[in-house]
Amino acid sequence: MVTLRPLREDEYAAWAEAHRGEYERGLVEFAGVARDAARAKVERDILAVLPDGLATPGTWIWAVESDRRRVGTVFLGIRGGEAWLYDITIDLDERGNGLGRAAMVALEAELRSLGHATVALNVWGGNGIARGLYTPRSGTSRSLYTCASGSSPRPRRPAPSPSSSQWWGYPRPRVPVVIIEKPGRLRGA
Repeated sequence: MVTLRPLREDEYAAWAEAHRGEYERGLVEFAGVARDAARAKVERDILAVLPDGLATPGTWIWAVESDRRRVGTVFLGIRGGEAWLYDITIDLDERGNGLGRAAMVALEAELRSLGHATVALNVWGGNGIARGLYTPRSGTSRSLYTCASGSSPRPRRPAPSPSSSQWWGYPRPRVPVVIIEKPGRLRGA
């Protein structure tokens, strides 16, 4: 079972360092930004979004836990009245087991408790892992899922195949996910 718990203050420094590094890497690898410019952008953006660290109003950072082991993190913020998923990270040695998808399902409950029925996010053009996490097997990358009050998701367009109603054994997130792809180089393009 995957759960989310608030990141602890003693975990924040290591998380912040890793988050900065991955954000910088994404800017360089996927958006073609020069390393120095990327580093400067990361510092500006982090200061704007997390000026008070874990105490910043309108932001939440959770540890993703599976069987009481920390296996990743989720970073959410409210921007312009909308919920934004800034980052979801599953530890490298834990990937491929459906934990990212399960974390998205756990995030759904958090979003609803915060009064949000949708979450927006950005995906680097060349980040195939993230695109696979948020995109149904049918390949669309816009307004993915919504759900009626029942327990089974009602896909928007196009309808996924019946075999994709479960993601790695976990139900699909029922909160609509909107992917806004960041322009940038596509790997292999």
